[in-house]
Amino acid sequence: DRQLTLSYVDAGSLLFEERIMPVAGRVARHAVALENIEGVAIPSSLINELAHRSPRLASSLLRYSQEIATVFERRLVSLLSRSVEARLSEFILDMAAAYGVPDSRGVLISQRFTHLDIANYIGSTRETVTLVLGEFKRSGIIEFDSRRLVIRDRDRLYRKALE
Repeated sequence: DRQLTLSYVDAGSLLFEERIMPVAGRVARHAVALENIEGVAIPSSLINELAHRSPRLASSLLRYSQEIATVFERRLVSLLSRSVEARLSEFILDMAAAYGVPDSRGVLISQRFTHLDIANYIGSTRETVTLVLGEFKRSGIIEFDSRRLVIRDRDRLYRKALE
C-alpha cells in the first residue's frame, strides 16, 4: 500500500478527528510526530457542545476547516496535474516558508525530511525523489546539509514549481 502525507503541522495546530471532519472511502488515517510533542485530545461531543454554545468558536472552527479544505484542494490539483519536479519544487518552497532560516548559502530548511517523507507528501516514489533532488543539486538549485535542504537558488526553484 502507498502512503500519502496530507500535511505537516506545527505547535498549536489542530488535528481534526474523523467524527468532526469525516473522510469518504476506506482511508487509514494517522498522525506521526517528527519530534516530541504534547497533545490534548478533546472528545468530539465536547467540541460540538462548545460550538453550539459559542458562535465565535463555531465560526473559528468552520473557518479553520475551510482553510484546511483549501490547502487539500490545492494539493489534490497539484498531485493530479503537475510533474514530479513541479510538486517537489513546491514542497521545498512550502517547507522553506514553514521551517526556513536564513543561511549564508541561501535558506536552510531546519526540519529534516527523508526522501520517503517527501515522496509520501508529493505522491511519488522515494527513488524518483532521490533522482530529482540529485538533478536539483547538480544544477545548483539546492544542496544538502545533514539530511536538511538548503535552497541556493530560490528563483529557479520557484520557476520549476510553476512548470
